[in-house]
Amino acid sequence: MPVGAQGSLADNRRQWDQAITYYSQAIQLNPGYADAYIGLAGDYYEKGQYALEVKNYEKAVQFDPGNPEACYYLGTAYEDIGQYDKAIGQYLTTLKLDPNYKDALRDLALVYLARGNKSEAMKLIPQLAKLNPRMSQELQLIIQKQ
Repeated sequence: MPVGAQGSLADNRRQWDQAITYYSQAIQLNPGYADAYIGLAGDYYEKGQYALEVKNYEKAVQFDPGNPEACYYLGTAYEDIGQYDKAIGQYLTTLKLDPNYKDALRDLALVYLARGNKSEAMKLIPQLAKLNPRMSQELQLIIQKQ
């Protein structure tokens, strides 16, 4: 079984250290294996090692810049370390790659709100409402409480 797949299986068992070992082996075999970097980043997130999470998502995006999932998760990682402007940039990149990426829309709106930019957050509601009405309603409630 390929070591990347073994990393995924270890993730499913919530065995983060074992998954990290497998993903690291996969990267040694193929240094441009973006999915292995994504797996590593997720494991480091689970362990609370946010700097390593960011580093590995950055590598994933470097090797697969057209992957909206990698870009989105890099945005969430930037949020984890308080780099909100970088998070906004990654969410915007995600939405350029996939305008219907509802999680990126929601998270972008939330970061805009956290940065005090209510008007930019409100602009995202119509598009989010088309993709996921419940998410849109939740966002509207949050905005109303601001």
